[in-house]
Amino acid sequence: MVICVILRMRVLAGWERAAVQDPGAGRFFFFFQERKPFLSCHLQDYAPMHCIEIKAFVPARDFAVSLRFYEEIGFTIAWSSADLAHIRCDSAAFLLQNFYVQEHAGNFMMSLLVEDVDGWWERLQALDLPGKYGTRFEAPSDKPWGMRDFVVLDPTGVLWRIGQNIPAA
Repeated sequence: MVICVILRMRVLAGWERAAVQDPGAGRFFFFFQERKPFLSCHLQDYAPMHCIEIKAFVPARDFAVSLRFYEEIGFTIAWSSADLAHIRCDSAAFLLQNFYVQEHAGNFMMSLLVEDVDGWWERLQALDLPGKYGTRFEAPSDKPWGMRDFVVLDPTGVLWRIGQNIPAA
């Protein structure tokens, strides 16, 4: 027996989230379905909300070493204090924080979308980052979801996937 529960949400796209529960397995499966007009919320009562930017707080085991690493690979330090730095590369940005917990840092991942992944790969390989910072790399490869990327671990152990979009396989 399957039970369907509709969870009403105020969403701009006109969709609602539905959960289907399989009582035998005790799991919920979530999906989105088009909202019926008679169930719709009156969004005109609310002011429009627009997102400007989202930034991750990336941990640093050794803040000074991490700052040097990111500058060397091509990022710009927009501003920095003793505990936080705003780091940019063109329109991409994140906040480097002077904070380290091994379990957090070892499970932290970032994704950077670039125009020329092979150019980035060649540039980073030429910098001898493993010798200078103890970083590790995984060579570029094409993914079936339409991405060519490579992996680099920063000096703290944060995993970065640097890639570009390609036609899906």
